[in-house]
Amino acid sequence: MNYVTGEIKEGNINHSPNCLDIYNGEIYVGCGQNKVIYIYDGDTLELKDEIISVTAFDDMAVGNDGYIYIIGDGYVKSLSRTLKQEFSSREVRYFGKMEKHPVRNVFYFTTQGVSPADIYAFEYDNGSIVNVHDSPYHGDYSLVTNFKISPDGKSCLMVPGPYLNAMRIKKI
Repeated sequence: MNYVTGEIKEGNINHSPNCLDIYNGEIYVGCGQNKVIYIYDGDTLELKDEIISVTAFDDMAVGNDGYIYIIGDGYVKSLSRTLKQEFSSREVRYFGKMEKHPVRNVFYFTTQGVSPADIYAFEYDNGSIVNVHDSPYHGDYSLVTNFKISPDGKSCLMVPGPYLNAMRIKKI
């Protein structure tokens, strides 16, 4: 929906999507169980491309560097938009919904299905996953899986839940 004009456009997706991101005028729709990412034109909603992943994934997002990052099945992986294939992979013990830092090349996610929950971060650089680490908040707060990073990148906002310092979520 165009919030300025009120115009509504619809598009068809062949599988059930579980994640979505918008980057550089394109809409990325992830269908993790089917291992496919559809890429649509943001203005026309026409299908521009699709990328097949070798593994199922729980979440997908486009990094500040233009690479596509997926998380699931014990891995964080980057996919090249231009080559349509896996570029980098790193094992992670947990998974969750990713939230992109607005300035730094970092994604955050809270662990799902474990107690106490924790916040993890992975840093990336031109498609390479360079570091994965957890936060200093392990077990200190009741964390939720859906959260947002503030526009200035300094705070991690959980609703309902605590207000955490996102800059502290770094390698200890």
